[in-house]
Amino acid sequence: MYEGKYDQAVPLLERDDDNAFSLFRLAYASQKTVKSQLAQARLAAAMAFNQPTPEQAFVVPAVDLGIPSKATAVRR
Repeated sequence: MYEGKYDQAVPLLERDDDNAFSLFRLAYASQKTVKSQLAQARLAAAMAFNQPTPEQAFVVPAVDLGIPSKATAVRR
């Protein structure tokens, strides 16, 4: 992909459909190969992908419990 060989990259990226980064790259490669409708669908799939990160494992439970962060504690 970095060499501009988008036609060769598309089949390889299509194999990895459970990774948001790969889906984004697939959308980009599809756009470069003038398949804009397919690119839009792949970009939508990448944007809808919800894979939790390690940071979310700590932040989201605290927010759900209503624990104030240091940033909100300083503003009060």
